[in-house]
Amino acid sequence: MEMIIDFHGGSRVDAHFCTLTLATDQLPVASAPSPFELFRASVSTRAGISVPGFCQQRTSPAGRIHSIERINLNPNTRTARRAASAAFL
Repeated sequence: MEMIIDFHGGSRVDAHFCTLTLATDQLPVASAPSPFELFRASVSTRAGISVPGFCQQRTSPAGRIHSIERINLNPNTRTARRAASAAFL
Protein backbone atom coordinates (compact mmCIF):
# COMPACT_ATOMS: atom_id res chain seq x y z
CA MET A 1 0.00 0.00 0.00
CA GLU A 2 1.29 3.41 -0.93
CA MET A 3 0.59 6.45 1.22
CA ILE A 4 0.98 10.01 -0.03
CA ILE A 5 1.45 12.78 2.54
CA ASP A 6 0.53 16.37 1.65
CA PHE A 7 1.78 19.35 3.65
CA HIS A 8 -0.59 22.31 3.48
CA GLY A 9 1.32 24.81 5.61
CA GLY A 10 1.02 25.44 9.30
CA SER A 11 0.32 22.15 11.01
CA ARG A 12 -2.19 20.83 8.44
CA VAL A 13 -1.10 17.47 6.97
CA ASP A 14 -3.17 15.00 4.92
CA ALA A 15 -2.46 11.31 4.37
CA HIS A 16 -3.90 9.70 1.22
CA PHE A 17 -4.09 5.92 0.87
CA CYS A 18 -6.38 3.57 -1.03
CA THR A 19 -9.37 5.82 -1.71
CA LEU A 20 -9.22 7.58 1.67
CA THR A 21 -7.87 10.90 2.86
CA LEU A 22 -7.12 11.46 6.53
CA ALA A 23 -6.73 15.12 7.39
CA THR A 24 -4.86 16.19 10.50
CA ASP A 25 -4.26 19.58 12.07
CA GLN A 26 -3.14 20.97 15.38
CA LEU A 27 -3.46 24.19 17.32
CA PRO A 28 -3.94 27.03 16.77
CA VAL A 29 -6.23 26.25 13.78
CA ALA A 30 -7.27 22.65 14.58
CA SER A 31 -9.43 22.30 11.45
CA ALA A 32 -9.19 18.48 11.71
CA PRO A 33 -8.33 15.92 14.41
CA SER A 34 -4.74 15.97 15.62
CA PRO A 35 -2.46 13.03 14.75
CA PHE A 36 -2.68 11.96 18.42
CA GLU A 37 -6.50 11.95 18.30
CA LEU A 38 -6.44 9.79 15.16
CA PHE A 39 -3.93 7.47 16.85
CA ARG A 40 -6.24 7.10 19.87
CA ALA A 41 -9.19 6.36 17.59
CA SER A 42 -7.13 3.79 15.69
CA VAL A 43 -6.04 1.96 18.85
CA SER A 44 -9.56 2.08 20.32
CA THR A 45 -11.25 0.74 17.18
CA ARG A 46 -8.64 -2.03 16.91
CA ALA A 47 -9.35 -3.05 20.52
CA GLY A 48 -13.06 -2.90 19.76
CA ILE A 49 -12.71 -5.53 17.04
CA SER A 50 -11.98 -8.10 19.78
CA VAL A 51 -15.04 -7.33 21.92
CA PRO A 52 -17.71 -9.22 19.92
CA GLY A 53 -15.54 -12.37 19.79
CA PHE A 54 -14.80 -12.12 23.51
CA CYS A 55 -18.53 -11.88 24.27
CA GLN A 56 -19.45 -14.65 21.85
CA GLN A 57 -17.03 -17.07 23.55
CA ARG A 58 -18.80 -16.35 26.84
CA THR A 59 -22.31 -16.41 25.34
CA SER A 60 -22.83 -12.77 26.30
CA PRO A 61 -24.72 -10.47 23.94
CA ALA A 62 -22.39 -7.89 22.36
CA GLY A 63 -25.05 -5.70 20.81
CA ARG A 64 -25.32 -3.21 23.67
CA ILE A 65 -21.66 -2.78 24.57
CA HIS A 66 -20.06 0.62 24.26
CA SER A 67 -16.48 1.47 25.11
CA ILE A 68 -15.95 4.97 26.45
CA GLU A 69 -12.53 6.57 26.55
CA ARG A 70 -12.17 9.74 28.57
CA ILE A 71 -9.01 11.74 28.28
CA ASN A 72 -8.29 14.91 30.17
CA LEU A 73 -6.55 17.27 27.78
CA ASN A 74 -4.50 20.32 28.52
CA PRO A 75 -6.63 23.01 26.81
CA ASN A 76 -3.57 24.94 25.64
CA THR A 77 -1.63 22.06 24.09
CA ARG A 78 -4.36 19.40 23.57
CA THR A 79 -1.99 16.82 25.09
CA ALA A 80 -3.31 14.09 27.36
CA ARG A 81 -2.97 14.43 31.10
CA ARG A 82 -4.84 11.27 32.10
CA ALA A 83 -6.87 8.57 30.34
CA ALA A 84 -9.54 6.12 31.45
CA SER A 85 -11.54 3.50 29.59
CA ALA A 86 -14.69 1.60 30.50
CA ALA A 87 -17.11 -0.82 28.88
CA PHE A 88 -20.81 -1.01 29.69
CA LEU A 89 -23.57 -3.47 28.90
